[in-house]
Amino acid sequence: MKIASSQHIDAEETSRGAGLPIKLINKFLDEHFYGFKKYMEVAGFWQGQSTCVKSLMKMWFLIVFTFSAGSEFVGFYRSYRKNERMSLEAVTDSIFETSTVLIIVSLYLLYQPKLKKFKSFLDFAVADCRRMLRSEEADVFMEFANFYYKLAMLYLGMFMVMIPSAIIFPVTMPLLLNYVVPGNTSFEPIIITQAYVGFEPREHILPFLFLLLNFGAAMALCLNACSSSLLFAVIFLVVKFKVIGCRLDKLYKRLNDDRVVQFSVEYNQDLLYRHIKELIKDHASCYEVLGQIAALSGNVLFVALGNAIFDLIISGTMIVYQFDNNPDHCLKMGTAACCSLMSGFALCFIGQLVTDASDEIFDKA
Repeated sequence: MKIASSQHIDAEETSRGAGLPIKLINKFLDEHFYGFKKYMEVAGFWQGQSTCVKSLMKMWFLIVFTFSAGSEFVGFYRSYRKNERMSLEAVTDSIFETSTVLIIVSLYLLYQPKLKKFKSFLDFAVADCRRMLRSEEADVFMEFANFYYKLAMLYLGMFMVMIPSAIIFPVTMPLLLNYVVPGNTSFEPIIITQAYVGFEPREHILPFLFLLLNFGAAMALCLNACSSSLLFAVIFLVVKFKVIGCRLDKLYKRLNDDRVVQFSVEYNQDLLYRHIKELIKDHASCYEVLGQIAALSGNVLFVALGNAIFDLIISGTMIVYQFDNNPDHCLKMGTAACCSLMSGFALCFIGQLVTDASDEIFDKA
């Protein structure tokens, strides 16, 4: 059996250098890690920002979510007192909207007590990223980190645009058509947040749009703040798995290198055991981190996935049921179904990334 000598390995590592300089490491982390941090800071989820900003954001979330959820119950109560018969569309809309608001509120409340633990985990992840950027696998780490960072930013950007669009577009399109062209009745207003606001949205379009924009912004910020920290943790794990796989490939190539020096069997076994032991320790540490992430975000992901499935069932059923009778209602449910499909796919795809990265190491071994 052939194996490289320690002098040969040390010479190769020295020729590669000890990783990136400190300035490049700081620049790389600023460009990648703080992209996720900004989403958390805007939503008031970051522990390092001022207490005043966090208190203002919590108050804003409380007002928006309380008004949105309360308006639905007020609408139900007023219809009940007047003995009004609610149509199937109105009932499904109210269930869909109320459940969406309550799910977002529950995600916000579940996430708040875990912010300190997430902050400590993110600090640990950044310190580990610095260590890997100073190692000989810095180029591999940067390559995979750049790819998955762009993928995560694409997901967050689509979510930031799609959620307000799904809420606002079906509402604003009919209202704006009626506002720009008086008497236009080609579209009926499709109000996703049928809040009892005390005025008619047709006649007071600007106040209604202001309330609608606040609701959409609160939903998008809350979901993206939760998603950004989870995405950073997943990217950190996937890249670590990829780096371990790269180190395993390098070890295999060194074992089959023609330039190696033949040593005694005992030395070969000791050197091989030392490298394999380091890889096993790193792989085990990844699973420990994965367990910490699961403990922190398990209930949050369960609620998010349950909400996506519930919304998809309601919207899909109403699209099939009302396709011929009420195309406007199908338009609204279609946008809701797209959001549900996207969020459900993203949650499953993120978990599959970690599974595939870990399975690659097993296949290489």
